Amino acid sequence: MSRTPSDAELIAKIRTVAINRRRLLQGAAATGAIVIGGRGAAAGPARTRPLGLARQGEPKPGGTLRIATSTDPVGLDPMISSAYSTAVITEHVYGSLMQYDKNLDEVLPDLAEEVEISEDKLLYTFKLRQGVKWHDGQPFTAEDVKFSMERQKDPATGSPNAYMYSEVAEVTVVDPATVQVRLNQVQGPFLAFMASPWASMVPKHVVEEKGDLQTTMVGTGPFKFVSYEPAKAVKMVKNPDYYVPGQPLVDELEIQFIFDNTSRLNAVITKQVDLAQVLDKKDYRQLSAMPGVQAIALETGSCDWAYISMNCTRPPFDDLKVRQAVAFAKNRQAIADNVMFGLAIPLTGGIVPQWSWAYAEGLNLYPPTPDIEKAKALLAEAGFPDGFETTIKVSPAYSELAGQAAVDQEALKAVGINAQIINLEWGTFINDVFGNNDFDMQVCGWGGPFIDPDEFLYPEFHTDQGFNPQLFSDPEVDKLLAAGRTTFDREGRKAVYDQVQERIFTLAPVAAGTNNRILQAQQEYVQGFTPLPTGLMRWVREVWLDK
Repeated sequence: MSRTPSDAELIAKIRTVAINRRRLLQGAAATGAIVIGGRGAAAGPARTRPLGLARQGEPKPGGTLRIATSTDPVGLDPMISSAYSTAVITEHVYGSLMQYDKNLDEVLPDLAEEVEISEDKLLYTFKLRQGVKWHDGQPFTAEDVKFSMERQKDPATGSPNAYMYSEVAEVTVVDPATVQVRLNQVQGPFLAFMASPWASMVPKHVVEEKGDLQTTMVGTGPFKFVSYEPAKAVKMVKNPDYYVPGQPLVDELEIQFIFDNTSRLNAVITKQVDLAQVLDKKDYRQLSAMPGVQAIALETGSCDWAYISMNCTRPPFDDLKVRQAVAFAKNRQAIADNVMFGLAIPLTGGIVPQWSWAYAEGLNLYPPTPDIEKAKALLAEAGFPDGFETTIKVSPAYSELAGQAAVDQEALKAVGINAQIINLEWGTFINDVFGNNDFDMQVCGWGGPFIDPDEFLYPEFHTDQGFNPQLFSDPEVDKLLAAGRTTFDREGRKAVYDQVQERIFTLAPVAAGTNNRILQAQQEYVQGFTPLPTGLMRWVREVWLDK
């Protein structure tokens, strides 16, 4: 879940043929090849709509930045894990071919200095940034790019992120600084995928020597790996050879793992840490009133949303009218106010968040508060004038989900649906719901460092996808989701995602609840931090300590 104007900040300039990148993404007509970046472009990201924390004064290099997060990484190899807890570590060590700007709006060059896209949109030619070195001093070359892509795509790697390369037909090394990637078909989000921390470039020579990168990290990024002590911290130091001049500003970066919510709060209060992630929403008011501390919760929300879903193959939820009745009965506002302590946005239309270019503004299918009469009428039409008995599975391992289930239970009771809550240990819940599709209704959340609308919609609502436990299947939705992937221009994709969101949530396999704002906090002497809706902290390379 974009800030900090500064004279010292480098502004990336996008050079294109015929049109610039923004006009391309908005659907302007283009002829011939498209070129993004170029040798004349600066090394930093473009800035447009700053979202937040103002930088004051001139940066003061040096010092150690201490960050608190909630859990250990699930290994250190960016290709083998798709866990947020891994990405929040590896994003500081590795780089990708592309990167998003601070508004998560435009995809810009990173390790690739320039990318040329052929007229048929099937051939991408990446020109690599000159002089980039791995942290062990070896040069970063086109061979590393080819190796990284093929390793990610190889089933033997077991990468959960291989889908990003599903349309890659061939990767060719043209010369040490040039790579060509040929696709099987047009893939609209391909460059967005290449900006993901899960598409990090890895060193061929290190992987071939060690087998994987689960216990070590050798990247090209702003910080170099020093040590990892499980359940305690990861320590990193400044990479003096980072390609952005003058960055990072701090000498050392220490990410501490503080599992308990209260302990993370206390670490902020006692200044044990300079910056903290994943704080309890109930602590927002306390943090906001605390001298010397700034609480951060972006107004436009995050990537995280919560919902109640229904097993679309199990009666009575195989009936559209029953599912719509649940969606009309849901009390989104009560969840936002009481469970999320006001740090949430009721989802009354689609789920792609407000900060995204694919946000379906004006799509309002359900009210924020229950429409009891409408829900009862739908149940009567479905043959349940007196309601019915059912169950809701949830895991109290996540208190916010348990709280939502309780609100849902009361809201459903008001329209005649008596739902028994079944509390399950997290592992059992995952096995029942996502492994065996054994549930009537279930309360869960969906989140991660997602940016492209494809990542929000395809995995949960396309037939036979692993994150579609509700077994929802609709040929028209499948067709539209596929079109979202194979349409290149942003204007065309936006039209597709507007249409598919309206259809999905009219068919109501889930009753979306809220988009949940991520709560972070920083000490007042922390300057230059850019919070992102993803919850990631890529831009800590620009942070400096005014003390």
